[in-house]
Amino acid sequence: MKKLAIYPFDIESIQIAKYKEMLPNYEIVAAVSPPGWGLNNRDISYTDLSEPIGISVQNNLNDIIKDIDGVIFVDSFNDIDFYEDIYSNMKICAYNNKIIVDCIRRKDNEKKMIKEFLYNESKNYINYNEEYEHLNDLSLREIEEINVPVIFVCGLDEETNKFDIQMNIRKFIIDNQYRVSQIGTKTYSDIFGFHRFPDFMYYTHLSEVDKILRFNQYIKDIEKNENPDVIIIGIPEGINPASEIFNNQFGILCYEVSKAVNPDFAIISLPYFDYDLNFFNEIQNISFYKYGFMFDYFNISNARFDYVNSKQFNKRMYTRVEKEKVNKIVDRLRQKNIPVMNIFEKKYINSINEEIIRSLTSNTNISII
Repeated sequence: MKKLAIYPFDIESIQIAKYKEMLPNYEIVAAVSPPGWGLNNRDISYTDLSEPIGISVQNNLNDIIKDIDGVIFVDSFNDIDFYEDIYSNMKICAYNNKIIVDCIRRKDNEKKMIKEFLYNESKNYINYNEEYEHLNDLSLREIEEINVPVIFVCGLDEETNKFDIQMNIRKFIIDNQYRVSQIGTKTYSDIFGFHRFPDFMYYTHLSEVDKILRFNQYIKDIEKNENPDVIIIGIPEGINPASEIFNNQFGILCYEVSKAVNPDFAIISLPYFDYDLNFFNEIQNISFYKYGFMFDYFNISNARFDYVNSKQFNKRMYTRVEKEKVNKIVDRLRQKNIPVMNIFEKKYINSINEEIIRSLTSNTNISII
């Protein structure tokens, strides 16, 4: 397997390293962040306070280029300059005959620049950023039924460990010898062997009706072509505005997906907060009347929304809390019979996996192996 580094590494790409054993073609051996991000020489788990992984962050690609086979270029939570940071480091890879695995969603001018240089200079350029060009013919203007169980993974807000949930469910289903198809919330989902959330759902020239019909057809095509036992759909953004400033696009993506596909099991991940029982009744009502389904399980993430800094910097900001603090809230709510977990705690992961199997086997012809 090819030994790769992650660049530019921050919390947005931590899951590539956390679930590196699930990568079919690559081995993650290093992570590089630009200087000034405060991560140099720290274990990469520092970004989300998860269990130590054993990879220390570097801040100069040239220092490790001879020890790796290539670099996975990913989107970052922090702001970054395309020319100074991404393009220049891609050129370093190309000049050193290293693999470039491109998972960044780009602007048109950036695509042109990369094409003019890398397509000619690097034979090792692997582009996971190609847009989905199919589904142009929407002659069938109706919703087709999906005949396999569908699991939704949603978030009340962004950065709430949604991809961790998606990966843990994927691992459980595969380990139990089920065939799984999956739509992931990260742009690098493809490197794990499944689909990223399709680009056409962000197109401004498509109507909301066309997006719903296209997404339904997209999932139907996956069902026909991949013949899965289960389909996991991670839904980007949040289902509700985080504040009057950070509106999560008012949950439009979740609305479109829920009108295209009906879930058989739904999970929502919540920002860290000491929730009371009324909150769960409220969120269930919002989901049922706005999206047409209710949540079967809740996750309390270790991401606490930082409203003050978010407003100051005009960007969502979060602080991370230790899993023990999350566990205290989870344990209290579980005593009140709320189906809730902390995805960073193994005992809770087992409970949700059992609940998923119980739910799906009671409503479908899936059998436990």
